Amino acid sequence: IKDFTQAKFYFEKLSNIYAYNKIALLSMMEIHSKFEEWNQVIEKGKLLNKEKKVKNYTRYLSKAYCESADYQNAIRVIKET
Repeated sequence: IKDFTQAKFYFEKLSNIYAYNKIALLSMMEIHSKFEEWNQVIEKGKLLNKEKKVKNYTRYLSKAYCESADYQNAIRVIKET
C-alpha cells in the first residue's frame, strides 16, 4: 500500500501538469480502485472516455459504477466496449 500511496502522489502531480495524460489517468484509476475510491475512479474514467483509443480502463470504470450502485452506467460502459 505504501508504494501505491507514493505512486498516487506522483501521478497526481503529473495529472496537474497534463490533465489528459492517458498513462497517468489509467494508473490513477488502478490506484483509486485499490483504495476503493470509486468516485475518483469514475472521474478519471470519464476523462479517459473522451480518449476513445485507451484500452483496459473500462474494467475499472464498470466496477466503480457497480460498487457505487450505478448499474445502468456499468452496463452502458460494458456495452460500449
